[in-house]
Amino acid sequence: AFMTTCESGLGKSTLINSLFLTDLYSAEYPGPSHRIKKTVQVEQSKVLVKEGGVQLLLTIVDTPGFGDAVDNSNCWQPIIDHIDSKFEDYLNSESRVNRRQMPDSRIHCCLYFIAPSGHGLKPLDIEFMKRLHEKVNVIPLIAKADTLTPEECQQFKKQIMREVQEHKIKIYEFPETDDEEENRLVKKIKDKLPLAVVGSNTIIEVNGKRVRGRQYPWGVAEVENSDHCDFTILRDMLIRTHMQDLKDVTNNVHYENYRSRKLAAVTYNGVDNNRAKGQLSTKSPLAQMEEERREHVAKMKKMEMEMEQVFEMKVKEKVQKLKDSEAELQRRHEQMKKNLEAQHKELEEKRRVFEEERSNWEAQQRLEQQKLEASRTLEKNKKKGKIF
Repeated sequence: AFMTTCESGLGKSTLINSLFLTDLYSAEYPGPSHRIKKTVQVEQSKVLVKEGGVQLLLTIVDTPGFGDAVDNSNCWQPIIDHIDSKFEDYLNSESRVNRRQMPDSRIHCCLYFIAPSGHGLKPLDIEFMKRLHEKVNVIPLIAKADTLTPEECQQFKKQIMREVQEHKIKIYEFPETDDEEENRLVKKIKDKLPLAVVGSNTIIEVNGKRVRGRQYPWGVAEVENSDHCDFTILRDMLIRTHMQDLKDVTNNVHYENYRSRKLAAVTYNGVDNNRAKGQLSTKSPLAQMEEERREHVAKMKKMEMEMEQVFEMKVKEKVQKLKDSEAELQRRHEQMKKNLEAQHKELEEKRRVFEEERSNWEAQQRLEQQKLEASRTLEKNKKKGKIF
C-alpha cells in the first residue's frame, strides 16, 4: 500500500492518476483537495496495475485536509493512527490459529510531497516527516517540478537534502547489492533525491510523437522525459525495482518495531507473568536498538583500531625491508666498485709491464738492426778492397 501526503493543491491527485494510468480521481469523483474537509481524514482506493504481464493490486491511501487548518498541531495523528491500525490488523492476523490467508494492508511507502517554493522545508514538513520516519518508508518528492527552472530545482534538491540531514530525518534508504548495474541504478536515484515530479495524463503531439505532458506557451513539459522530471524513476522504483525492498523494510523494521512495542507494553502491564523471571525484556525496542547500535559502533571502533595497528605493523615491516634492501644494494654497489677498481689497477699494471716489455723489445730490435747493418757495410768494404 502507498500513502500520499501533502498540502492541498500540489498536484497529488494528478500524479496518482499519471503513475498508475488510471482515473482514480475524475470529474465524478474529484480529488481530495476539491472536496471540503474540515479535519484530516484518511481515504483508501484500490487500483489494478499490469506490469510485465503481472497484475498488481495496489492500495492508495490519501490524506486530504493535511496542513489546511490554521492550527496544524497534531495534524499527523490521524495518519499515524491509520498506519498503526494496519499494523494492528496484521498482528491480529498473525495471532490467529489459521494464518493461511493474511491480507497485507500495511503502508509500505509514504510519498511526501514538498511544495516547490525554492526555500527549503517548512517547519510542518520537518515535524511531519520526523513523526512518520520510524513508522513508514518516507520518500520525499518535489511537487509540480515544472514550476522550477533546472538550476532552481537542483539547488532546491540540495537544500532539502541538507535540511533532511540536519534534522536527522530518516528517509527511505536504498539497498546496496553486489550487482554493479543495480548499484549504478541506486546511485542514480540517490543523486536525484528528492525526486522532482510532474503529473499529467494529457496526450500532446511533440515533433510527430505522442507524449504525456503539460502544454505551456514556451513548450511542453513531458512527464516521461527524464530530462524534464524524475517521474519515470519514481514509477520504476515503486512498481519494478524497489517494491519488494519497500515491503521487506516495512516488515523487518517498521512492523517489527511496532510488534516489539506492543509485546513490551503487554508484558509491562502484567499480562505476562514471566516478566518477573526475566524471560522477556521490557526494554523499549528503540532503546534496545540504540544499545545494539552503540555496541556495534564500539565493536567497529575496536576492529578499526586493530586494523590500524596491523596496518602500522605491516607498514613498519615493509619500511624495514626496504631499508634492508637499500643497505644490501649499497653494500653490493660498494663491493662491485672495489672489484672494478682492483681490476682497473691490475689492467694498468699489466699495461705498464707490457709497455716496458715492448720498449725493451724495440730497443733490442734496433740494436740487432744496427749490428746487421754494420756487418753488411763491413762485407761491402771487403769486397771493394779485393777489386782494387
